[in-house]
Amino acid sequence: MNIQISQEELNRVVQIAQKAVSPRGLLPVLTGILFKAANGVLDLYATDLEISIRCTLPATVIREGETVIPARLLGEIVKNLPAGNIEIVSDDKSGNIKILSRNAVFDIRSYSPSDFPKFPNITGHSGVKINGRVFSDVVKHVIKAVSKDETRPVLSGVLMTIEKGHLKMVATDSYRLSIKDVAVEGLSVNQSSAIIPGRCLDEVSKAVSDKDVEIILEPNLVYFDLGDTVIISRLIEGQFPNYQQLLPSDCDLRVKFSRHELIASLRRVALLAQNTSLVKMKIGNNEVEISAMSQDLGSAIERLMAKTDGEGMEIAFNSNYLLDGLQSIGEDEINIELNSPLKPGLVRPAQDQGFIYLVMPVRIG
Repeated sequence: MNIQISQEELNRVVQIAQKAVSPRGLLPVLTGILFKAANGVLDLYATDLEISIRCTLPATVIREGETVIPARLLGEIVKNLPAGNIEIVSDDKSGNIKILSRNAVFDIRSYSPSDFPKFPNITGHSGVKINGRVFSDVVKHVIKAVSKDETRPVLSGVLMTIEKGHLKMVATDSYRLSIKDVAVEGLSVNQSSAIIPGRCLDEVSKAVSDKDVEIILEPNLVYFDLGDTVIISRLIEGQFPNYQQLLPSDCDLRVKFSRHELIASLRRVALLAQNTSLVKMKIGNNEVEISAMSQDLGSAIERLMAKTDGEGMEIAFNSNYLLDGLQSIGEDEINIELNSPLKPGLVRPAQDQGFIYLVMPVRIG
């Protein structure tokens, strides 16, 4: 293989492909990126056997061929090369590849492409198309509620439902629940749903542009076609929790805040709750007192003006969980709806009825 390619473009796609590389793969070849060069096109493939990524870009192909280059080393080399064209040449006899740029030459080991897993074929399949920015926005609303606990695989994923005119995503780690439902013009399919690894959706949301994303759901796989990038993931098996039963039908106390003021106040007060992240909210008549205390550090109290509707209440939350929900909202006016110090609080924008964030309180003495 012998190719010439722009350093800027190669660096861009290598950074994307690296997201699917296994840092400590059972097979050494999985720590590399497969390069395939033919007909003026360079394809890059990476997989950890759970998520697979293919990136395609034009290149000057002097000699067709394929090789697997160690991903981590490749990424560092390409990132630090000067702008301009670089040349990559593979030596079939030695098994090495050379990366040449101006006065620099890197001669590094490669892996055999015959050992690299085959990439799933999606030829002939068709799916639904959604604007990339819209899709990314939905993911960003729910991704922080995805669980990092690997002992409960279902909670490490996002329940994605596609139906006529709507895209909905739901995530929960059992401490908070995030739901985002958005209307999508031209979406005319029968209802389909799947539990998709949160890590996969996070990578898709970072790689999208203003162009459409084509989503293809198969029995065990999901495909995201972004044009020059395809991201494929295994689906998570199992039953997603019945989240609908957690949603309160009404509330005893509704508090209307300025989102920016509440975020700023929580951040300040939480400085005194470094070990527990616990903050208390004492809600009275159009005023909320936010406080935190640490035996080692001291205490903090801050009062905020707010519009209250209902009987006063004292409730405590994990400040990090509350901040995650608030930071997912785009508008400034938000409502927090409460029923009891022991029941979840519901956070939602005042205008956008398509987003709900439910957060469990912390029991206080």
